[in-house]
Amino acid sequence: MGGNKKWTRRAAIGSLASGGGLLLFGTDGSTQITSYRDVEVNAGDGDDAVLQFVDRSEDANVVEVGSSAVVYEIRDNVGAFAAENIAVEARVVDGKAIGATVSTESSPFEVAVSCADGASGLSGSYTVALEFEASNPEFTITASRTTESRVEVDCGLDYGNDANYRDSTNETTIPPGDNAKGWVGNPAGVNGDDDDYATLNSEGNRSDRRGANIGFALPPVRESEKYVLDVVVSDSQPGGDWVVDVVDGKGDKLARIGTGNKSKLKKGSNSFEFELNKEAIEPPKQIDLYLIFRMTSSGNNKTAEIDYFELKPAQS
Repeated sequence: MGGNKKWTRRAAIGSLASGGGLLLFGTDGSTQITSYRDVEVNAGDGDDAVLQFVDRSEDANVVEVGSSAVVYEIRDNVGAFAAENIAVEARVVDGKAIGATVSTESSPFEVAVSCADGASGLSGSYTVALEFEASNPEFTITASRTTESRVEVDCGLDYGNDANYRDSTNETTIPPGDNAKGWVGNPAGVNGDDDDYATLNSEGNRSDRRGANIGFALPPVRESEKYVLDVVVSDSQPGGDWVVDVVDGKGDKLARIGTGNKSKLKKGSNSFEFELNKEAIEPPKQIDLYLIFRMTSSGNNKTAEIDYFELKPAQS
């Protein structure tokens, strides 16, 4: 093979039948071709390629909840594959899995990554590793590729997943752990600033269980001298006195925000600026942060409707 020969599906399959080889474009990553006939199979570069893997990460959009970004393109020069014949898995390098799909009905196929499949909480700039498998009755191609450019990812956390919050009804280990009181209705309501509310409910009747102590995991945030916590409440004033704390994985308070009447949650937008307790953080960027909602008044069965919250570095 070689030269300027262009492959057709018939020529490729004919080559297999006659003992010829197949070429796969792109050697910047591992590649294997398994044929279902006794033939020699090669990998190489050139116009006579079976598949071309083209990196498009340099121009990729930001990956966010509800939106994806194209990072690779697969060109089928043989016409041997349909989109459903190509599978892809992806993960950020040295990190967790991220959603990946192969789109369009014909070549070139676009490979896009998204916030699905366990990417909850990813936030930052990442190199993405991809594993491809393209298969038809004649042969199977498997290939590993890594994006040449970093991809910006901001997946946040899905609070519809009960692993990301802790109340008295679930058993997650995040703070406040076994000290949780109260419960959350529609926890996914805090996923976005969209007038869909999560309802925090305090407990009553039993004196030792009155009040509320409910925790949420916070997405990673870059290190900063100061931070701003925004908490958006519905247009209804919360029942009782609700305050918020930022804690670490042990539940130790890194910032107590609700220390006065002005710090208690009120209807509408609440914004708190503070510094973390750096004596408890070493180094700061390597800790997990959690947000605790507590009701400090003695009223029973009180509620607060939370639309959205976000911890972010303060602007200098």
